[in-house]
Amino acid sequence: EEASPLIPPPTPTDYVPEAEYWDRYYERTDDDLLYEWNDGILEEKPMADRESYQLFSWFHKLTDEYLKAYPVGNMVGLEIGFRMALPGKTSVRKPDLAVILETNRIQMGLAERSYRGIFDLCVEFLSDSKPEEVRRDTIEKKNEYCLAGVREYFILDRKGRETAFYRLTQGIYTPILPNSDGVICSTILPG
Repeated sequence: EEASPLIPPPTPTDYVPEAEYWDRYYERTDDDLLYEWNDGILEEKPMADRESYQLFSWFHKLTDEYLKAYPVGNMVGLEIGFRMALPGKTSVRKPDLAVILETNRIQMGLAERSYRGIFDLCVEFLSDSKPEEVRRDTIEKKNEYCLAGVREYFILDRKGRETAFYRLTQGIYTPILPNSDGVICSTILPG
């Protein structure tokens, strides 16, 4: 049996129609590259470093334990994406972690590989090997998630410089500031 040829990766300026993204790139496994789709342009998901993985692992465990104690929703990750129809553009993002609350009108089936709704919480662990990766997490995704209606957005930076927590308030993201004890308190994950 003849092996199928690898699909050559597109260059950053190649336009890729959305249907082709879902068909050929969303679940791409032939060269270990993972892509998000930003209005026709594929954006390669950057590689993490060990320290970022440790931060991810800690926050994943923290969120998992919270959801065991307070079963108000479900956490997803593993490159599960969601589509956002935004003013003037469409994008498909794969947050590092996300939460779908039980109160969200669109739930995700166990066998589904993408989410048809809008996540309630998105968490990105800052990719910082290139300036455009920092910009993507701190500006582009922040704007997209806000416009799509993601209720809270957390950016965790292993260096601490870009770490930020946002809450959707009257259609804009406002910073979630620490309380008097220095604790960041989510409103969608109370307690």
